Amino acid sequence: MTAPGSAETANIDAARGFFTSLHAHLHDDLTARVSTARATLAGRRIDAATLATLDRIRTQISGMAATCAIGVEHLDAYHGNLEQAVNSTPEAADTDFYRPDTGATAAAAGPGTDVPTAELAEPSERDLLARGAHIAVSTVPRRQRDRAREWDAGRVDAQERTAAYEYADAVLADRAQIAAGPGAERMTTMRDHGILRCPAWCPQSDDEHEHEAHIGPPRTFTTEDSDTITVRPRVSWWDGVEPAVELTVTPAEDGDGALVLTGADLARLQQLSTDVLADAEQQYDHPDRATGKPAYPGAVSEHAGAEHAVDDPAAAAAALDLQSRAGGYYLNEDSAGGDESSGPYLDWSSRAEDGTRQLEVGDGVDAITLDLCPADLQQLRDDLGRLVGAATDGAEDPGQLQLDGEDDGAYIDWSITRDGVRQVEFGDSVDAVQLELTDAQLREWHARLESQAQLDGQDEL
Repeated sequence: MTAPGSAETANIDAARGFFTSLHAHLHDDLTARVSTARATLAGRRIDAATLATLDRIRTQISGMAATCAIGVEHLDAYHGNLEQAVNSTPEAADTDFYRPDTGATAAAAGPGTDVPTAELAEPSERDLLARGAHIAVSTVPRRQRDRAREWDAGRVDAQERTAAYEYADAVLADRAQIAAGPGAERMTTMRDHGILRCPAWCPQSDDEHEHEAHIGPPRTFTTEDSDTITVRPRVSWWDGVEPAVELTVTPAEDGDGALVLTGADLARLQQLSTDVLADAEQQYDHPDRATGKPAYPGAVSEHAGAEHAVDDPAAAAAALDLQSRAGGYYLNEDSAGGDESSGPYLDWSSRAEDGTRQLEVGDGVDAITLDLCPADLQQLRDDLGRLVGAATDGAEDPGQLQLDGEDDGAYIDWSITRDGVRQVEFGDSVDAVQLELTDAQLREWHARLESQAQLDGQDEL
C-alpha cells in the first residue's frame, strides 16, 4: 500500500503548523502580555471597568487559542483517517503523524474511568468541558484556581468526576443539535466573542437552541375596538442585524377580523415599539449586564476552564501541597491518632487587603489574636530560621519579637526552654497564651511560614 497523497499530506502539515504556531502566539505571548498589563494596572489601582475589559480580552484570546487546539485535533484525526484508509488498521498507520483519539477511548470507558485531563497530551473538548464544570462550581477566583489544580492533579473523587463528565456529554449533545441547525454560526460567534449569557429578559427555555434570537418580554395594549396587540422586540448582538418589532394581534371576540387603528392607537403602538426596542438596545450596548441563562450550552463552565490553563499533574499537586502547608499549623498533626481540631494551633490564614495577617493562637482552652503586618511576618520567619538553624546570616536569635504598630505591647516570646521544649508565649497587655513546641515543631512552623511567603509572592494572590 502507498502513503496518502503527498499534496493532501502537505496541506494537512501546513495547516497543522499554522494552527500550532498561532496557538503558541496566542496562549504563550498575548495571554502573558495581557495578564502582565492587568496585574500592573491593578497594582496601580486602575478602575474596575478597565480591568474588566482586560479580562474580556484575555478570555477572547483564550477562546481563540482553544479553537486553534481544536483545529490541530481535527487535522490529527483527519490525517489518522487517511492513514487508516491506506493501511487498513490503526496499528499499521504511520504514527509519525497519526495519534489515536484518546478522548474517544476515555468516553468509551465511561466517565468514572477517565484519565485526568492534564495527563493527556491533547485534552479533548469533552475533557475540557468536564474540567470547566468542576472549576465553575465556585465563582470565587482563588477557589476556582484550587479546583483547577485538584482536577489537574487527579485529586477529584470518582463521584465528582462522573458528574463532570455527564455534564460534558450533555453539553456536547446539545451543541451537536445546534451545529446541525441554523444556530451553528451564531453559537461559534458567541464562543469566539466570549458572550456567556443571554439577556436577563430572554424567555427561551434551556432546551431551546435558537440562542441567537433574543426575544424580549411582551407588552400589550388594547385598541379602541377591543383588539389586543402584543409587542415584543427581536434583537441581535451582532453587527449588520437590525432590531425589529414582532406584533401579534388577538382580535376581539365579537370583531369582524379587520384591525382598525385610530390615530391614538397608532401613537401608542409607536411609543410602545420605541420603548421595547430601547430596552433591548440597552442589552446590546451593555452585554456585561446579561445575567440570564447560558448563551450557548456549556458557556459558563467553558469560560471558567479557559481562565485556568491546564497544568502538569506534578506541578498542580505541588501547588496544592504548598498551599495546604501555608495558613496554619495544628500541632497535633504530628501525633499519631491526635485530634487536631481540639489541640493547640497557630492560624494565620486571615489576611486583610493591606497584607496584615491575623495570627490566632489557641492552646485547646484559651485563644488570642494578634495582628502581624508583612514586616512582622517576615521578621518572625527570619527569627525562627535563626532559632532552628535554617538561617545562616550570622545574626543571633533575639528570643522574642515585639510586633510593629501595636499600641498594646503585643509580643511573641520563645526565650524560655524547659526540658528541651520551647515555651512560646503570645500576648498583649491583657491576655497571653503559651504553647510548648519541640524543636521538630519549631522547624515545621518555620517551614510553613516559608510556604506562606512563597504563596504570597505569586502573582495570582
